[in-house]
Amino acid sequence: MSNFSNKPIMLPKGTDCILKENQIQIKGPNGSISKTIMPNIKITNENNMLSVKITDEKVKKKAMYLGLGVSLIRNMIKGVNNKFTKRLLLNGVGYRAQLNGKIINFKLGFSHEINYTLPEGIKAAIDKNVVIDLESVDKELIGQVASEIRKIRKVEPYKEKGIKYDGEYVRRKAGKTAVGGGGA
Repeated sequence: MSNFSNKPIMLPKGTDCILKENQIQIKGPNGSISKTIMPNIKITNENNMLSVKITDEKVKKKAMYLGLGVSLIRNMIKGVNNKFTKRLLLNGVGYRAQLNGKIINFKLGFSHEINYTLPEGIKAAIDKNVVIDLESVDKELIGQVASEIRKIRKVEPYKEKGIKYDGEYVRRKAGKTAVGGGGA
């Protein structure tokens, strides 16, 4: 098992941790986040140092439980201090998005407009109708929302039309005309 999971997690200044029976809540300068703790994990807070331990040594996958628990807590601490961001790009003729409160209105070449309602805890900004910036303290939630938005119109490999992550590489395919051999 890795020693990374056994090291205590230091809380930065201005960050508080509240532990209840099976809940952990982290409060910081950018907000607060709360998660349910896995049943075989015990978290203790001593002098702004969190330590995570396995309570049942018979758990077969204790390395997974411990590593996952530590990673979730580290992401919570990072999120309340520095928000997580995701950027999505719309690529295609006439593709655009507009933000109306908590609803993003997409025009993506379908015969109808698509409305996506943002969940609580996600902030969005749209630049030039084709760049969507998402921001949240919850890494899991922002990843889920970005994935759902991307599923609305996946990038096709011929002309790269669709919604993609900023920096995502799309492997282009050759069209029908590029294939050799002619007809009769």
